[in-house]
Amino acid sequence: PIGILQFIPNQTVIARPILRYAPHPRADVAVGVAAPMTNSLNGDPLRNPVLTLIPIPPGIGTRVVTFAYPKHVNLVFPDKQVVSMHPTWYDGLLEEYFPVSRDRVLLPAPCYRTSIVIHQGASGGPVFSRTGCVFGVNSTGIDGTDISYVSRVDDIFDLAIDDVAMDGQPPQRVPISNLA
Repeated sequence: PIGILQFIPNQTVIARPILRYAPHPRADVAVGVAAPMTNSLNGDPLRNPVLTLIPIPPGIGTRVVTFAYPKHVNLVFPDKQVVSMHPTWYDGLLEEYFPVSRDRVLLPAPCYRTSIVIHQGASGGPVFSRTGCVFGVNSTGIDGTDISYVSRVDDIFDLAIDDVAMDGQPPQRVPISNLA
């Protein structure tokens, strides 16, 4: 399952409906469009944080960092649902690059091996280089080890989103590379 959560002040989390998304046919990445929403307290539009994406990874042996929410608790009661999020920074080294794929089933697209401990639930988190730019996305970790795999963020530039209205033009299919 995929979802978009928006964190706003006062430790409030809002689940944003996904209007449409485009998954990559091979790489473990996707792009989604969240429904426009406003802050119920002041009426201001909810804005998304902006991260800089780069198609160039840091060198092998370089320290990399991810920000993820793997240690969350989801409690469902008859009258409400309570989700407790515990975001954490995790770091490690970029150890290997697989230019074609790691394997035919789990990671059939180009990816990186890192020593970041990626816990269950951290998939989809951004992976940052030392410059603070995002070059990858958490894909999978091997429980009990510091072996993990990160998909390339530049694979999203091959995707397109339907029904995007820009600059007063009618809605159309727009490549992510044009939006970037």
